[in-house]
Amino acid sequence: MALFAGWLLTLITQVLTALGVSFSRKLAIGAAAVAAMLICLGVFVTAIGGLLNGIAAGAPEWIVQGMCFIPSNAPACLGAYFSARVARFVYDFHMDAIKTLAEIN
Repeated sequence: MALFAGWLLTLITQVLTALGVSFSRKLAIGAAAVAAMLICLGVFVTAIGGLLNGIAAGAPEWIVQGMCFIPSNAPACLGAYFSARVARFVYDFHMDAIKTLAEIN
């Protein structure tokens, strides 16, 4: 009976170890993807803000006055929109790849 209990304990330990490694790998990849998207969002927001400030610095007075109608959160909104578009593209690309692999097998 002790031999069976030892074997069962070893089996359960190996299964839980494999599940833990798999889960931690998926969690690390997901965290890296989220971090990459947040970095892209931050860079894009900064770039849009810089472009708007550059236009305001060298533009005629009537364009600068017209820029007061652009909301202050426009760069953040544009960044969030385009980040969501990129995330959707990546999702669609992976779904198409999975469907293609499913049709091959």
